[in-house]
Amino acid sequence: MSLDTLTFNNVDYVVYVSDVEADAYLNVDPRYQPKWNAIAATDRIRCIISATRALDRYRWAGSKADDAQENAFPRVGLVDAEGLPVIDDNVPPDIEDACCILAGELAIDPGVLTSESGKVGSVSVSGALSVTYRGPLPDAKSSGISTVDALIAPYLAGNSVAGAAYGTGGSDAFANSPAGLGEGFN
Repeated sequence: MSLDTLTFNNVDYVVYVSDVEADAYLNVDPRYQPKWNAIAATDRIRCIISATRALDRYRWAGSKADDAQENAFPRVGLVDAEGLPVIDDNVPPDIEDACCILAGELAIDPGVLTSESGKVGSVSVSGALSVTYRGPLPDAKSSGISTVDALIAPYLAGNSVAGAAYGTGGSDAFANSPAGLGEGFN
């Protein structure tokens, strides 16, 4: 619910979850537990820092609680998935969970936040310009990890959560997102 600081190579980084919180979250998940425990403590810290940075690259609703703050959260003017206001000086639990999941994914695959999607594979000019992409163009509102997408959706800029009905069979911005990674992850 509040920001933490982790130190890596004698530099302090403000992060959304502590290493203790990430350990507790990931050690109960059979997908993440084996790999999370197999990597060194310094690598776990690096994963948490990278996950926080990745989340900070999104376009979030509301505005920073303090213009001088380093991270995107905490924010003012946010509502959660149920349309309830988020306390201005807190990091929403969904964002903390998303940070843990991204850190766990990084432990499994350090390249998970990079993607070939949307990158130019070839360009040819013979009368007309032709551009071929290596994969589908990424959805600007997709991390490529569906659980993270669902957790962060209510907090993204452009999402109107207040009064929205989630889980009623309607569609959302992530229903048809490609498996590629979203804006800010390249």
